[in-house]
Amino acid sequence: MDRNTVIKDLDQEEYYKYLGINESDEIQYSQMKEKIRKECYRRVRAILNAELNSANCIEAINTLAIPLVTYSFNIVNWTPSDIKKMDTKIRKLMTCN
Repeated sequence: MDRNTVIKDLDQEEYYKYLGINESDEIQYSQMKEKIRKECYRRVRAILNAELNSANCIEAINTLAIPLVTYSFNIVNWTPSDIKKMDTKIRKLMTCN
């Protein structure tokens, strides 16, 4: 950047993305929780549809889906009930396949 570079202010509705988390004046926690949930469930479904054996399926979920949620623990305010609901849904998805 040179001295003539101007950094534009964000409008009220705009946000920037830092490490995958949408931020503005404050983090939009409910929107980020929903986005993380949907992506986690999408990844679990994709893994389950890959026709892996049981051990590889669990390994893939633990490697590709769960870190998405754990990464956000220090950023997004998850409650124990939020985590329990996600855990329950992931387990249900696994039993359906």
